[in-house]
Amino acid sequence: MAESSYRIHRPVRNVYAHSYVLLVLLSFAISVVGTRLFLEITGYPQLGNDTLHIAHALWGGLLLVVASGLTLTYLNQWVFRLAAICAGTGVGLFIDEVGKFITQTNDYFFPLAAPLIYVFFLLAVFVYLYVRRGKTTDARAEMYAVLSVIQEVLDDNLEVSEREYLIERLRHVQRTGERRDLSALATALLQFIESDAAVVIPDQSTLYQRLMNRWQAFEDRVFTRRTMRWLIVLALALVSVSAITQLTLLTSLLFDRDALDHSVFLLILETNPLVRGPASFQWFLVSIALELLMGGLLVVSLLLMLRGWETAAIRFGSSALVLSLTINNILKFYFNQFSVVAESILLFLVLMMLLRYQNRFLADYPPAL
Repeated sequence: MAESSYRIHRPVRNVYAHSYVLLVLLSFAISVVGTRLFLEITGYPQLGNDTLHIAHALWGGLLLVVASGLTLTYLNQWVFRLAAICAGTGVGLFIDEVGKFITQTNDYFFPLAAPLIYVFFLLAVFVYLYVRRGKTTDARAEMYAVLSVIQEVLDDNLEVSEREYLIERLRHVQRTGERRDLSALATALLQFIESDAAVVIPDQSTLYQRLMNRWQAFEDRVFTRRTMRWLIVLALALVSVSAITQLTLLTSLLFDRDALDHSVFLLILETNPLVRGPASFQWFLVSIALELLMGGLLVVSLLLMLRGWETAAIRFGSSALVLSLTINNILKFYFNQFSVVAESILLFLVLMMLLRYQNRFLADYPPAL
């Protein structure tokens, strides 16, 4: 009985969870970067007076309350999307001031704040990837998905593709026969969905879908395999040259004749003020080593692509970029703070270019990630 109760009451993933989490992720990133950029441009203004200071963390908390209130009160899908945007923006505004919460001096510019924010962002990305890959398995989860989509019937907004999805899921529940009650419910719903009583409208493409369709048509017409291949070569050359150049500049400090009278430690201190002691110096060297490793992998990927060994090139390149965007970027966000954002966006775009090339032209091979 206890096992059956657990099976019945265990949580079921929302069929639209991946889109909601993506909205949270994007809103979070935009709010953090936008807030930092706005404050930098405007000279860090404060809302309040000589006594009061209304921090933007409070606005973030207010948005989180709004998001929870929306999800607890309403059932419409557009409300959940709005709540996801409010939640992501609220989390971004709140965590942007994490430096104040982890220091006794309420230091907004505390160096450790930037990598902590980035780590939180990475965790959110991993959550999105996990949710995106999740699939319903048993009849109970399938029926939850069906009941989520069938709400469109109430608004006379059931599209052809949604109707086909419902028919497929309901027939799957019928075939499994895991529970007689769910099979009977699936049969009744299937009879209604397939009848003339169900109002079905043509598929309504959203603005996002229209843009994606136009982009795909443009991509197929302009970005042929040959063009994409040379764009990847140029992109790999750009990011590898950037990594190797940074490494060369840092290494030159160790062998500069004019610097022989100074210790390496003092030179590092002069180069980066956030290297304040032996511990941070060691982590700075780790960052340099990771930069060297990434640059080496990118050079190997570039050479493999030039030789025509595309699958191996994609694997080496994507591994290097993932290494940089995860482990190395955490250290770089500490030593370089939010100046790393632009570089991170560039590396992410190159990674997406590699994965897109694989999906379009190397579909017969196992995915790189």
